[in-house]
Amino acid sequence: MKTTKALFGILTITMGLSAGTAQAGFSLSTTSGAYAVIPHNASLNTTNNRLTVECWFNRQTLTTDWNGLVCKAANSVSWDGWGLIFGGSTSRASLGDVAGLWDLSSAAPISNQWHHYAMQYDGTNFLVWIDGSVTCSNNATLQLATFSYPIHIGCEYGGWRPFKGWIAEVRISKTARYDRPFIPQTRFAADTNTIALYHFDEGQGTTVADSSGNGNNGTIQGTGAWSSQVPDFPYLNLLKAVKPSFSNLLLGTNYQMQVSSDLTTWTNQGSMFTATNTSMVYPQYWDVDNWNSLYFRLQVAP
Repeated sequence: MKTTKALFGILTITMGLSAGTAQAGFSLSTTSGAYAVIPHNASLNTTNNRLTVECWFNRQTLTTDWNGLVCKAANSVSWDGWGLIFGGSTSRASLGDVAGLWDLSSAAPISNQWHHYAMQYDGTNFLVWIDGSVTCSNNATLQLATFSYPIHIGCEYGGWRPFKGWIAEVRISKTARYDRPFIPQTRFAADTNTIALYHFDEGQGTTVADSSGNGNNGTIQGTGAWSSQVPDFPYLNLLKAVKPSFSNLLLGTNYQMQVSSDLTTWTNQGSMFTATNTSMVYPQYWDVDNWNSLYFRLQVAP
């Protein structure tokens, strides 16, 4: 009868894992009349005749009135800025041209759930996107005008035409970001084309931080501005696993993998295997509960 031999080898696994920071889990709630105001700054104007305004939204109720999501315009029926807005149950986007106004409208999703909403101008075409698909477009030759109005999130100028619901992830860019159907990002990233970016991670207080690097922070007006209701963003989780490989094996010899967390108690892991080569990769992964104290060894098995 073959007897068990001494340890063939011990492998100590020590590894540090670092996962990306998940969203803090807050949105801007405008259900009680709160909204955010971003003071005008020159960096908020696009000078290359390109613009994308986008956000995630969830409507609490449908109204027959106009609702402003993200707007940079005056409190006037004669529109002279830009706005990502609703007209009742219709999604509308407006751009102020140096010679007048361009306006688009399309059927909007009316379900009480989260949707991505974007408007953009690429120098030739004016488009509205809902959940990554174009819902309306127009060939438009215009020159985007620049204005000194503040940006309002959750309404038009000064609380006019409020949007009732929740808003997450607002990004304003000096480029036309989309040229084909897409899966919307659930957390926007800043780049050189980002004018302003708001994650609403604060969850408290009266400041809305700009994550674009341009310092265009905003101030909350009203109360009840924070909500834990957010889109069902997918999260990345790291599954810790190990897949061993061996060398200097004896052909035809049976081996058993064992694992210990303290070098005292050893537990068989996986099935016994027979060495068919002097070097082999074990065809199995193991979940690892504790990277700081994990030891592997091979024993010759009878």
